Amino acid sequence: MSAVRNPVIFDVFYRLGITEKIGFGINRMREAMTKRGIKIAFATGGFFIVTLTRPDTTRKEVIDQVTDQVKNG
Repeated sequence: MSAVRNPVIFDVFYRLGITEKIGFGINRMREAMTKRGIKIAFATGGFFIVTLTRPDTTRKEVIDQVTDQVKNG
């Protein structure tokens, strides 16, 4: 079952059109991260904890992109 954990943030996101429905965000994050080979860990109880990690290749790609932007303006 989905529940809004922060109604104020949800309301702002909903009004901005960022959020479509309650309960789909975590599943979309899991699918996107799994597709990219990124580890994701969930712990549940009376609340939940999501641990998001970055793949090692991301750092090199970001450094290369920033270097290119600095060199080329």
